[in-house]
Amino acid sequence: METTLNRGELLYLAVNGEKASFALYSRAAEESKCDSVKRIFRRIARDELDHLMRLLAKFQRLYPELTNEVDISLPIPSASDVSRLSEITGPSEALQRALQEEQRSLHIYLQLVKAMESKEATATLRTIIRDEVSHIKALRSIGEAKTKQSGEKEKRLH
Repeated sequence: METTLNRGELLYLAVNGEKASFALYSRAAEESKCDSVKRIFRRIARDELDHLMRLLAKFQRLYPELTNEVDISLPIPSASDVSRLSEITGPSEALQRALQEEQRSLHIYLQLVKAMESKEATATLRTIIRDEVSHIKALRSIGEAKTKQSGEKEKRLH
């Protein structure tokens, strides 16, 4: 049974999700040794920051009562967050975590679209949804490329 959240709760989740995703992808881009992964993580980090700005701008104009209480400060990672990041054992684990985050964000935005009455807000959310789907595809393609590389390396060893 799925709990129904109101617009304010969904907006809170969306804003905090975008802030956390921006921090995650920025850090993952810094940590990545692979240039193609680094580029994708940087692109997604920029998109997440853009999503945050779009959400705040659109909702401030359409639903000021929802955005008055929104904390717009970017997160400073806690010691536990930093240790969790440092415990990631490799790029495949980072990709899995990023993919899970994108799927979680997509789920929130799909719920938020249903909760909106404004066509203007819905249009903004649909643009963000398309970006989230694009992020999922990009992350899956990295995973598939890494799996293919691993298989080719294994073939060469035998």
